[in-house]
Amino acid sequence: MSIRSRIYDWFLLPLTSRWYGEVLNRLSPGSKLLDIGIGTGGALASHAGLLKSRGIHVTGLDIDPAYVRTAIARMAREALTEYVEVRLEPIQHHQGGPYDAAYFSGSFMLMPDPDAVLRHVRERLTGSGRVFFTQSFQRRRSPVLEWIKPRLRRVTTVDFGQVSYEESFFKQLQRGGLDVIEDRTLRQGPGWSQRLIVAERR
Repeated sequence: MSIRSRIYDWFLLPLTSRWYGEVLNRLSPGSKLLDIGIGTGGALASHAGLLKSRGIHVTGLDIDPAYVRTAIARMAREALTEYVEVRLEPIQHHQGGPYDAAYFSGSFMLMPDPDAVLRHVRERLTGSGRVFFTQSFQRRRSPVLEWIKPRLRRVTTVDFGQVSYEESFFKQLQRGGLDVIEDRTLRQGPGWSQRLIVAERR
């Protein structure tokens, strides 16, 4: 495992492993899931038993070669290659599917053109397919966070994306032809929250 992959796991796995559990437990047996931004695959692999028992099949995409190499090795080590395919591919180029669900585990805030990505993902879903989001939101504008967050990569090597605001996020879903069917707060503090949001095609 590369040093960058180890840093990624150290920063993110304690949080994202819980997030993946929230999503995977909402999927029906035999579901096909598109994981957009699988990273090192550690959060997904921590639920290996659930994937196997429910027969959930996952196509995981990422654009970081080091993370993808780690994820592929991890799936082999956890005997998950029958259930998980990891690809070095941006979501904008992905033509697979149809999928029963798509999942952004904190990765939606990394998308350079979120409106176009939502439209593309929507086309990859079955008629009853759903899109899951887990990420942190700010309730009010924070210029300090807007300055700090994109620069964290220089220190940590991990891309934490842009600051996400509730109002703009829900407007993006509307433009993408998605309706929210579940909005659950997983954790919150003064001015911020971590949320699970589930949306379906309009």
